[in-house]
Amino acid sequence: MPPRKRGATAPVPPLVSALAAEIERRRGLHGFVRAFWRFADPASTFVDGWAIGAICEALEAVSKREIKRLVVNIPPGMSKSSIVSVHWPAWHWIRDPKHKWIVASNDYTLVLRDAEKMLRVLQSAVYQQAFPKCTLGETPAVGLFTNQQGGLRFSTSIGGRGVGWHADTQIVDDPHKPKDSRNQAALDKAIDWWQNTMSTRRTNAETFARVVVMQRIAEKDLSAVCRDDGYDLLCLPMHWTPKHWSDLSSRLDRRTQPDELLFPERFPESAVEDLVKSLGTPMNVSAQLEQDPIPDKGGIIERGWIRAWGDVLNGAHVRLPRQMQCVQSWDFNAKGSDDSHSRVVGELWGYAADCYYLLDEVRGLWNYPTAKRQFILAQSRPGWAEAPVKLIEEKANGIAIIDELEAGTVIDGQHVAVRGIVRVNPKDDKTTRLIAHSDVFEAGLVFVPLDAPWVEGWKAELCAHPRGAHDDRVDVTTQALDRLRARHTRYAQTLKRIQK
Repeated sequence: MPPRKRGATAPVPPLVSALAAEIERRRGLHGFVRAFWRFADPASTFVDGWAIGAICEALEAVSKREIKRLVVNIPPGMSKSSIVSVHWPAWHWIRDPKHKWIVASNDYTLVLRDAEKMLRVLQSAVYQQAFPKCTLGETPAVGLFTNQQGGLRFSTSIGGRGVGWHADTQIVDDPHKPKDSRNQAALDKAIDWWQNTMSTRRTNAETFARVVVMQRIAEKDLSAVCRDDGYDLLCLPMHWTPKHWSDLSSRLDRRTQPDELLFPERFPESAVEDLVKSLGTPMNVSAQLEQDPIPDKGGIIERGWIRAWGDVLNGAHVRLPRQMQCVQSWDFNAKGSDDSHSRVVGELWGYAADCYYLLDEVRGLWNYPTAKRQFILAQSRPGWAEAPVKLIEEKANGIAIIDELEAGTVIDGQHVAVRGIVRVNPKDDKTTRLIAHSDVFEAGLVFVPLDAPWVEGWKAELCAHPRGAHDDRVDVTTQALDRLRARHTRYAQTLKRIQK
C-alpha cells in the first residue's frame, strides 16, 4: 500500500461509511446525533434521553416542511444548541445540500462555537466518505461556509450583520440574555430584529422556515410573541405538569406523572436542586426551568397585593398581633408507595382584626414515613402548638396519615397520638377557591414574613396559579383561608344578631 500523503484524510473502513449512509437512508436525525456527536464535541460524552428524540422529531417535521414555524422551549443544559444549530443542518444537507441557513444567537461567540462544531462534523472522514455530495467549498470560514452544491451556513447575532444574506431556514438559539428578563427594551430589540429585519431574509416565501429555541425568561419574550403569531410549540419543562402546552408538546412529551423529570439521565433530582439554587429566585426557576414566566400582574393573585409584617405601612411598621386565632393546614399529596416522593406542605396561619397572617411553612420532597415524621416535628416549632385545629385534606396519603395519627403511631421510638385533626373535603377546585379569596389579597389583608427563606417561593406559586408548575401551596393556603374566613364571618354574624 503506497504511503498516505501528508494532510490527506485517513481512510475510513467501508463498514463505517456504510453505517453512516444507512443512518441517512432511514432519515433519522436522532440516530445521526448519536453517530456524529464525537466529531462535533470530542471532549464531551453524549448522554441520550427521550427529550433529545422529541426535539429531533420536531426538527425533522421542519425539514419536511410539515412545520414551517417552530418554537422549542427547554431548560438550559439539555444539548439544544448542539442538536439544533450543529447536527440538524449537517443532517439536513445530506438530503438537501443546496439548503441555505442563517443561525443567530444573543452572543456571536456562541454562534461561532456551534459553527465550528458543525465544521468538525462536515470535515470528519466518516461524513465526507459517506456523503460526498456535501463536500465543503474551498477555504471554509467559521462564520460563513458553503458546500459545493451551493449550500450555505451564515452565523450572526441579534442586531448584527446579515442584511445581505438570505436563507431557506433561519435559526435563533437563545435570542435573549437571562439578565435582561426585566429589561423590556432589550427584549423588544431582539423581538424587533426577528420580526422585522430577519423576516424578509428568505429565499422562497412558500418554503421558508424559522425555528426559535430558547429557555423562557420573561412573560413578553420572543417565545411569547412567536406563540401569539401561531408558531408550533414544543414546550418541555423540567418537571412534567398536566397543563396543555400544545398538541405537539402533548404528542412528543412521554411523561405522564406530575413532577416527572425531563432528562433524569443528565439531570437527576439532585442536579435539578443545584440548578434551582444557581438560578436564585423562584421567578427565574419558573421561567427558565419550568418554561412558565410568572407575571407581576394579571393573575388571580398579584404580587403587589401581598404585604409583609416588618414592612412600613402608612408610616408605621406592621407588627404581628399578640393574640391570633391559629390553624395548621396540610397537604400530603403523595400517591405512591412508601418509596415514592412528592411535595408535602404544612403551613401555620393566624387571623386577627380582619387580617390573615402566614406565620410559618414546612415543605419537602418526602416519602410517606418522612412526611409523617415531619408533621410530628412541626408541632414543636414556635407557634404551632397554639393552633389546636390541624386541617388535612382527605385525599391520597392524607387519608392514611389522618387514620394513623388519630389512632396513634410510633415516631422515633415514642407512641404519638395527635388531636385536633379536621378532615377537609373541598367542594370546589383549587382555582375556584383561590378566586374566592382574591378579595382579601387585593385589599391588602394578607401578610407574610418579610425575609423568611421560603416566602418568595410561596408568592411565586400563588401568583403563577393556574399556570404554574406546582400548586400544593395553593391548596394549603385556600384550605386555611376557607376555615378562618368562615369562622370569623359566623362570629360577626352572630354578634350582629345579639346586638339587634
